[in-house]
Amino acid sequence: MGANREVITVLWDTGSSWLVIEGYECATCDNENKYNYATETGNSFNRKSSNNDNVKNYGSVSSKGFFATDTVCLTSSSTTCTSNFDIFIMMWQ
Repeated sequence: MGANREVITVLWDTGSSWLVIEGYECATCDNENKYNYATETGNSFNRKSSNNDNVKNYGSVSSKGFFATDTVCLTSSSTTCTSNFDIFIMMWQ
């Protein structure tokens, strides 16, 4: 994930166009492998919303966070990467 190629665990929702990522500041997220976008050394991370109050609903589950774009790779190889990919950084679930 990102220019640093940080390895994180994600749940890929094939019924949505968004990739939802647990942000490192998410206190209610259980995953220890959260994305620390604040340590990005490149310029791939681009925050799209100014606050953390955006809501994504999946059935009966709601998540709050913010919209961004970043480089997303399926493996550590740069040949499996796409830049400016729409993501939702989860800050609360």
